[in-house]
Amino acid sequence: MSIDLLLLLIGVDIVTLVMAYCCFGLPALLYRKVYSALRLRQCDPNYAPTMSVFIPCKGADGGLAANVEAFLRHQGPKARLFFTVESEQDGAYPVIRQLIQDKPNVDLVVAGLAASCGQKNHNLLRAIERASGKDDVYVFLDSVTSITRAQLRDLVVPLSDPQITVCVGFRWDVLKDKTLGERLRAFMIALQWAVLNCPFITATWGGGTAIRRRDFEALGVSEYWGKTVVDDMALARLLHDQKRKAVFVPTCVKEMDSSVATVKGAILWFKRQALYLKFYLRAYWLCTIGLLLCCSINFVGFPILLVSSMIWPGRIMTPLAMVTGSFTLLMMVCCLATKRPAEDRHDRLSWFLFSPLYVVLACYAYLLGVWTRVLRWRGASYRLDRQGYVLEIVRH
Repeated sequence: MSIDLLLLLIGVDIVTLVMAYCCFGLPALLYRKVYSALRLRQCDPNYAPTMSVFIPCKGADGGLAANVEAFLRHQGPKARLFFTVESEQDGAYPVIRQLIQDKPNVDLVVAGLAASCGQKNHNLLRAIERASGKDDVYVFLDSVTSITRAQLRDLVVPLSDPQITVCVGFRWDVLKDKTLGERLRAFMIALQWAVLNCPFITATWGGGTAIRRRDFEALGVSEYWGKTVVDDMALARLLHDQKRKAVFVPTCVKEMDSSVATVKGAILWFKRQALYLKFYLRAYWLCTIGLLLCCSINFVGFPILLVSSMIWPGRIMTPLAMVTGSFTLLMMVCCLATKRPAEDRHDRLSWFLFSPLYVVLACYAYLLGVWTRVLRWRGASYRLDRQGYVLEIVRH
């Protein structure tokens, strides 16, 4: 029986390592070179569509004024900007209204309260109505994603290839105070960034997305957003179901200060990301839980087995400790591969040494959402059905 247990552990660990390196490690290391060498060759560098750029905003925190000014500065001659807020009582409203006065091709949309979907989805849908379908491409950005004009161009150029439906960028956290919570959140961000680099996984990010208007309409995105709680995962669901292609643009990664300082805040944020995945891409969610669970069991089990093998040496204890120890070391190397080269004040040594703790906490965050169908975000609780459709909205 003990030999069978050892063989089972070896088999599960090998499968887990292969999955981790294929989905996180190797793509993070190789994608940028592959993208430049292969993907860009199929694109038209002179592609310059007209654009409707939608920027949902809430509150005046996080340097909103500076970000709005950056959007205006990098707008480009073929882009119309649509800032959108929930109400005139939102702190963002007076800030944006003052900054965009007398600016051409810039609008501020007051969306009102959502009744059947996430508030962000509702804000975007009202802004899309205001845009009136006049432009070739829709671009969706978060209020903190103040990308440059060159990055905006890079984001839309791959759409010159008709085989590509969606182009996405991403964010990267820069540590401010180097707290454990900031480090944990940065690691969690890196896991998502690594997945975006994986060419056989359909992934999107609402903070930086470009899609041709005709594809947006053909996919039925507006109708789906009107019933769901999140924009990017819902879009990824439609792309997956209709076998459309999304491509990550590595030059469109925005480095920004971490917005989470505590371990609790990082865990709750990752729990919400897990819930999005659970409702809209359930197969990916199940694979992720299995991967995190296997890693966490090995990470927690290794020191226990190591001490046990010293106290009670036997035929099985020492081999079990060796297997879990080897797995732990190889997985830590894989985690190190997800560390993007950046001036983020996050050194590679601490990333490597603390990666087992980060993975265990990430697994804990995922498990918190296994049994719930209520998602809390920005002062509202959304009760969802199994398919992720909004059944009830309770505001706090």
